[in-house]
Amino acid sequence: MTRQIAVLLFTVCIATISSSNQVAAEKILACYFTNWAGYRQGNGKFEPGNIEPTECTHLMYGFANINSQLLQFQSSDAWADLEVDGGKGYYAQVNALKNQNPNLKTLLSMGGSSDDPYGLWTAAGDPANRQKLITSGVNFIKTYGFDGVDLNWLLPTYNGGTFDQRDDIAALITEMSEAFHEAGLLFTVSIPPSLPSSWNTATEVQAIIAPGVADFISLKTMDFHGAWEQHTHHVAPLYQHSLDVGVDAPFNVNASVNAWLANGAEKESLLIAISTGGRGFTLLDPEQDDFYAPTSGPGNGGPITDTPGFMGFNELCELLEDLGEGFDERWQDEVKGHYAVFSTNQWYGYESPDGATLKAQYVVDNGLAGAILYTLDFDDFHNICGYGVNPIGNSVKEIFGNTI
Repeated sequence: MTRQIAVLLFTVCIATISSSNQVAAEKILACYFTNWAGYRQGNGKFEPGNIEPTECTHLMYGFANINSQLLQFQSSDAWADLEVDGGKGYYAQVNALKNQNPNLKTLLSMGGSSDDPYGLWTAAGDPANRQKLITSGVNFIKTYGFDGVDLNWLLPTYNGGTFDQRDDIAALITEMSEAFHEAGLLFTVSIPPSLPSSWNTATEVQAIIAPGVADFISLKTMDFHGAWEQHTHHVAPLYQHSLDVGVDAPFNVNASVNAWLANGAEKESLLIAISTGGRGFTLLDPEQDDFYAPTSGPGNGGPITDTPGFMGFNELCELLEDLGEGFDERWQDEVKGHYAVFSTNQWYGYESPDGATLKAQYVVDNGLAGAILYTLDFDDFHNICGYGVNPIGNSVKEIFGNTI
């Protein structure tokens, strides 16, 4: 598919949906900024100055950590986050964006895949330790000018926790919510897109989804499939593919939303995550290049991230420009997502402006609270592809009808 045709389809898709889109209330569009993106070079370097202050309603700063010895919130990268000893001072730069958009809310996200949550488990088991951690958190957030905290919640068995700590985690979540709200701060939680059925009544799960605990809850629906599997698939299907059976059946946005609603979550509090990247595979047989084609490993990495099996949309844009007709872009209508076959044996399923538009419309049609973009630095913030700056994020904003 040529770039001109792709741009035309994107424009028609936006115009058609927007003309019939009646939004009763402003939707949340939360966006992740990651502090390590500032270390990249060339077109991939992304700093707070690259953030469009009016694109998002909430800006999530990823990530901060918990000091397991002191039971305190702490920066994950003092050189990037702080201004001490000549540091970059990203905390201050991000919060300064509120001078340009007074309606913008900034939250510091705690955890993420790089964090060792042992401090969370240590604090959770003792009321005094919980209070120490919570007090540290409130002070930390206020000191650096954020409007709240986002707790990136993981299963308690992840990296040091045990199942018998579920009640302790529930208490920590409830007490954190109370303390942050009393301090006039936001408290949000990011959660896995699905859980084993045995967890449906787990105490900390029920604590998270209890009314009034979290200002909003973000489902991590941006990364269902990748090269850890032995077959091709879209990174984040909106709906189930006809070949999705067994364990693959619930790996889509719609199934995740319905599962959490059935579990007791309120739709008015749920956000779905929308990726700005894709997952890639190396085809075992180039003649088999549809969904569920057998693969031999991850796809080639891109020029910015240099990570086998992953590319940002901005990297895929460059490939689209460089390869032209050699970049065979296709649309899979069941999952509502783009995929591409190129360089003989490379296969990538990725988020696109078209796919993000349909996910935003899904949010509106189902009365959800909004969406969270993960992450800003992988959108086409230099307009390499000709869709306009930040085409994925702005396609969501267009559907939501936000006047930020």
